[in-house]
Amino acid sequence: FWWGDTVGYKRNASNNGWVSSQDGTTPIQFSSSDATAKRTYDKSKFYLYYTTDYIDSSSSVLNPNHDAARVHLGGDWRMPTSNELKSLISKCTIKRTTLNGVDGWAVTGKDEYASKGIFLPTAGYGSGSNLKDSGSEFRYWSSLPSSSQSYSDALVNENSLKLTVGNYTRYMGCPVRPVRKFAE
Repeated sequence: FWWGDTVGYKRNASNNGWVSSQDGTTPIQFSSSDATAKRTYDKSKFYLYYTTDYIDSSSSVLNPNHDAARVHLGGDWRMPTSNELKSLISKCTIKRTTLNGVDGWAVTGKDEYASKGIFLPTAGYGSGSNLKDSGSEFRYWSSLPSSSQSYSDALVNENSLKLTVGNYTRYMGCPVRPVRKFAE
């Protein structure tokens, strides 16, 4: 997904570019300068630059209509906030692992949440027509835009060493890890 995109993209049949995950036909590149992407991609969903119409004024995060998790899963599913991503790092045990043949990070809660956990695959990210660092790195979007007009916060693992929250350009293709409030 581009940040704020609700369509989503997957690798094409030749594994050398991207197509819409909805209809498999829309050719795009994850790039700010790709004229084809700007022409074929629905501009009402292309959130490369900061505009207030897709930010929820009461919470300063991505409007639910432009939150990929909410649009695809409905209910109370949503993209995590930057603070939630930071809490994940500080309040969980995190280790590099392989699960069912997929490289990633096992994230397990501590104390009363020790029985809770998630797996974050090292899915890589889209850059131009390429899938970068699949199997070694990831960037998962947060719902928080940065104060810079073309960046948003994301959970990342750089050089497979540790997890951090940093700013990344919104035209990168990054996965979304949905969250929701769990039963108390």
